[in-house]
Formats: sequence, C-alpha cells, structure tokens
Amino acid sequence: MKKVVALLGLSILLLACSSDADDDNSNSDVSIVGTWTATSLTTVAGFDLNGDGTASSNVLEELPCFTSSVVFDADGTYTATSSDIAFSGTSLSDIMAECDGTTVENGTYTFSGNSLTINPDDDDPSTISATLQGNTLTIEEVDPDLGPVTLILQRN
Repeated sequence: MKKVVALLGLSILLLACSSDADDDNSNSDVSIVGTWTATSLTTVAGFDLNGDGTASSNVLEELPCFTSSVVFDADGTYTATSSDIAFSGTSLSDIMAECDGTTVENGTYTFSGNSLTINPDDDDPSTISATLQGNTLTIEEVDPDLGPVTLILQRN
C-alpha cells in the first residue's frame, strides 16, 4: 500500500522511484516552465478507490476530490501542491481512499531530452521519463507493484 501512496504523490509531487529514461533530445528546445494540472493517472490494473463497485484504471476518476498541480519556474525550482490521500485496506485488491488535506512540496528540477529530474527539498532526487508535446506533459514509469503508470499533465 505504501507504493500506492507514493504513486498518487507522483501525480503532483512527481516523486516516484527513479527509472531509466530516454536521453534523446526531442524535448531539448521546449520548456516546461509554467503551471501544470494532472488530468489523468492511469495504471494497467483498475482500482475501486471510491468504493462505488466500479474499478477504473484512471486513478483520478476514482478520486474526484483529488487535485494536483505543479509550477515549474524558469529558475529551475518547482512547487507542487496536491490533495493528501488517506488509505484503508490491507492489500491492493481491497484498498479504499479518500482526500484528507493538502501537501505542498518545493525543490529543483532539470528537463532535458525525455528526462525530468526532480530534486525535492526533503527527499532524494529521481529521474523519470517525460515527453512534452504542446501543452501536454506525459510522464511514464514502471512501478514494481502496479506495472506501467502514465501521468498526464496539462499546461494551464
């Protein structure tokens, strides 16, 4: 269950475990500076986090109370804000969740090629695969418990 908490934190805090990222330069001439809002966080498996009897692979559909945004500043700093999530249950098959407060995190970042490195003020840095196309930032990762995870953020 700890990995699910970390995964949901990724949706705004972008703090999942590091992964190998492509290092081509497809994003080298673009900037992620600006304010971004999470619009989708999908996993291969569906979850019924809200207890309505219907599982969805889009975690944000299961938790409509969940909000998340990140501001990437031109000076290489970021501020991420998200809803805190309270989880109950003993395994991924019976997990339930509800929103419970707000978390704010600050740190520094670098974005080059298809790599986004996040260095939170109070945690270890991580590098994740990130692709920027227009006003859509797509972050892909493989979680050891959940498999492939895709986070989509839209520029405000």
